[in-house]
Amino acid sequence: MGKMRKITLGIIMLVGVSPVSKAETAKEIKANQYTKCASSFVTTGAIKAAFNQQSDSESQNLMYGGGVMALYAGYLTSPEYALNSYKEYQQKIKQDSLKYISNGSRNEIYKFTVSYLVPKNTKCDPVFREFLSIAAKKDVDWDAFKNSEQAKKLMEGVVQSTKEMIVGKGSN
Repeated sequence: MGKMRKITLGIIMLVGVSPVSKAETAKEIKANQYTKCASSFVTTGAIKAAFNQQSDSESQNLMYGGGVMALYAGYLTSPEYALNSYKEYQQKIKQDSLKYISNGSRNEIYKFTVSYLVPKNTKCDPVFREFLSIAAKKDVDWDAFKNSEQAKKLMEGVVQSTKEMIVGKGSN
């Protein structure tokens, strides 16, 4: 009887600390979708602006759209949660970029953008359209959040994370 109880207790403890047991809320799941797409959009826009040595309307739209999606993720959950999620996706993009970029040549970066980021952005189109329909509705809490100090800090974190991912740590 004691051995069976230990086994049962061990299983309960194992399940209690396993990643599967960490249930995400619906808002966290949605926030993760938004930050995943935001990371891809902002990175694509920043690379495009750097390639052209200027920001055109497409790169601005990608960066702005991605930034606002990250902001909305912060509104749904918390600015800290959204920024951490955004940074996780930035790390994933950075790791995946190593499959395409070895010496940092313009050709390699172009290939990474076209072969990896653009398809990711295409997959994000439905998420972005959904976001636009939600954001178009009048929501005084969302409007207040967009103008808050928390929102400003979140956007500063998103910009800094993107710079670090593209240029390296310690960039200003």
